[in-house]
Amino acid sequence: GIEIAAAAASALQLTTVTLSISTIPPGAIIQRATLHASEVNRAAGLNVSFAGNSGGPVGGRGSVPGFITMYEYSWDVTPHVTPSPNSYSFTVGQAVPASFQIAVVALIVVWQHPNEPNRTIAIFDGMKQVGENGPETESVVFGSLPAGATTAWVVTSGDDNASSGES
Repeated sequence: GIEIAAAAASALQLTTVTLSISTIPPGAIIQRATLHASEVNRAAGLNVSFAGNSGGPVGGRGSVPGFITMYEYSWDVTPHVTPSPNSYSFTVGQAVPASFQIAVVALIVVWQHPNEPNRTIAIFDGMKQVGENGPETESVVFGSLPAGATTAWVVTSGDDNASSGES
């Protein structure tokens, strides 16, 4: 199974956040938990304290430069996540002090439980920018997925549908 909890602030400074996980059944085994954040126009690095544990500084992975350049950061927090219901507080800070804007944070948790059906979970671990220079379409193709029903979750931030039409 998979659960995603996120908070978006549209170019505000989301630095201390609590995200809640509620669908992981008791007795589940956490396979992978990753915390993600985006930052605008700086790739100097971010630190994180997740559930009282330091995630250390990590460098940003850049996206396509445009009107702004967004960077994606991620930390493996698997050892600190347990079956739900649980809330996780964390603080994101800078490796190099300066002004910064964290527009979105997301916690992705993948688990295994005997009552869950067998399924394939594919995670696109990255980001796309849309609409900096007018109408635009982006797409991601997941290859080699088995046949059957598919569910997709998309985490977005900084949407500006008033001037760009993005949604």
